[in-house]
Amino acid sequence: MAEPRHFVVAEYLVDESNSCFRIELGANHVCPKSTGEISCALRFKYRRKRKTGPEHDLAVVGCQVHHITFTLYPLGFAPYGRKIIDCSGDLSQSVFAAAGDAAEDKLWPESSAKEEGGVRTTQSRHISITAQLFGFDLALDGKIRIASLLGLEPRVMLDTYDRVRDGPRLREAWGKAILEVLEKIRSPCPIQKLLECGVIAGLWAGFLIWPKPFNSVLA
Repeated sequence: MAEPRHFVVAEYLVDESNSCFRIELGANHVCPKSTGEISCALRFKYRRKRKTGPEHDLAVVGCQVHHITFTLYPLGFAPYGRKIIDCSGDLSQSVFAAAGDAAEDKLWPESSAKEEGGVRTTQSRHISITAQLFGFDLALDGKIRIASLLGLEPRVMLDTYDRVRDGPRLREAWGKAILEVLEKIRSPCPIQKLLECGVIAGLWAGFLIWPKPFNSVLA
């Protein structure tokens, strides 16, 4: 299991075919190692191919000051993530789809046949990620922090956690519990808050969301 790490979120300018993109590197953009004491010197390095996740290549940028190379992720995506972390739209296209199917006792295929979607191990992994995102396996203080961040009453969330713990069928029980949390927070929940939940849960160490650039150059 990879160590949690910081990542950077940036806005992509993508054409209608998703085949061409541009990234704006602004004077107000910094790398993950920046402390604010020294200005970063950012340069576009190359395009990173993706088999899953965003429908376009990702930009890899280097900082000549802090000697670091890093990938820019579109909002809602994170390192090693195959699906967008977003509960404001069509859940079938998000990481929450696995929980929705599990709640209805729908198992994904065991092998990578031609069925659309992922395989069963992917379904289990996505359920685990979303369960961690909502603090299912955290200590009490972590659960309360996530509930507060999502604007939910901690007592309501704790009741959900108790049902998961006592559920006779773990995959289906977790799926139903995740959907129950989603129903409570979809009004709407900014993606940034979900990413912050991931930091509390230890899925990643932290993230930067680049602001709108000024004095930008297109890469």
